[in-house]
Amino acid sequence: MIDVEWLMTIFNSLVIKYGYIGAFALATISNMILFLPVPYLVTFFLLGESPQANIILLSLAGGIGAAMGKLLSYFVGFGGSKVIGEGRRKRIFALRKLLRKYGALIILIVAATPMPDDIFLIPFGMMRYDITKYFAACAIGKTILTFMVMSLGRLHYMVVTTTNLETSILVSVIGFIIVSAVIFGVNWEEVLNVIEEKGLKEGLKNMTLQVLSSLSYSRMKKWVERHVRGKQE
Repeated sequence: MIDVEWLMTIFNSLVIKYGYIGAFALATISNMILFLPVPYLVTFFLLGESPQANIILLSLAGGIGAAMGKLLSYFVGFGGSKVIGEGRRKRIFALRKLLRKYGALIILIVAATPMPDDIFLIPFGMMRYDITKYFAACAIGKTILTFMVMSLGRLHYMVVTTTNLETSILVSVIGFIIVSAVIFGVNWEEVLNVIEEKGLKEGLKNMTLQVLSSLSYSRMKKWVERHVRGKQE
């Protein structure tokens, strides 16, 4: 079992000691670990809180580094395509034709979300999707994700340093609820299916409705009740 806390200590020291190169290495190594979400974005959030940090350059370093790490997912899928049966291989290549129009967009959206994405990215290697498009879409998506996380860190810093304690706590709680609704309240697989079948506009509409549903009073009440019940047990 990988000790995530120990990994994060090592990664944080990398960034502190080596700056942009450390941030690049942090993102690369973290995204090479298959199926295990390593919370490396926490480090970028904390970096964003520093007024001296260049958010744009660090986001680029993190995004390109993460895309480098996700090449492993591609090659795992690429190698796996050689050991599956001929019939399944033909079906996978047929899927590649279907994804020719929206493949890069799907990769970009998956990469731009903080959910575990290997289960979505490995099949692109299996279908021998164009590796240049794969890398570019991954890099753009991960850069967007890193930039958003760092911007939230900078916003949090500004709120804490310019408002009183009660207001800063309230803003932090509201921000946490909204971010949690986006990350955990959205069925990303459903969103991707809608985009593939009906287009980007309908996919974004589906995602928005899911977020609003997650933020509804009844959903929040159930979440709080489960959380309290879990603590009591």
